Amino acid sequence: MTMVGVLADSAQSLLTLPPAVSHRRASHRLETLLHKACPPDFAVLAVGLGVDCGEGRTYVPDLLVTRPEATDDDGDVVPATDVLIAVEVMSLSNPLPGLVLRRHDYGAAGIPQYWILDARNQTLTVHTNPMPSPHPDGYETTTTATPTTPFTTTIPFPMTIDTSLIR
Repeated sequence: MTMVGVLADSAQSLLTLPPAVSHRRASHRLETLLHKACPPDFAVLAVGLGVDCGEGRTYVPDLLVTRPEATDDDGDVVPATDVLIAVEVMSLSNPLPGLVLRRHDYGAAGIPQYWILDARNQTLTVHTNPMPSPHPDGYETTTTATPTTPFTTTIPFPMTIDTSLIR
């Protein structure tokens, strides 16, 4: 998302512009695939919920997978320990340096999987096996799914993601 700093009433706040239609469409299609595979003891969310990675770092991923009890209260932030998958959709408004920083912080916070969807190239990059800080990559293992090589996993639940269905 593109953020523009504005000054209002002598307090600094951020104005967040909505993502482009292509970004929203890709996010929705991936969300639909996740919902189809998701058993009732997990939740797929695309509601702008923040993830507290500690040390004052909170991010709002495009999608996340958690257990339903993690969202029992009306808060707008969940601890990283409750997040099983954090998903970001690459777009012109979501530059790569920000995704690299998130990969490091999500890994250091112990989020088991961090996915980056590039809808233009129809790839899904999956980072697993989080590494403790100060490891710069955040994750030990990276797999890239393409339209000819779907991503299959059993963690946190069995699913196969065919990126040819996401554009």
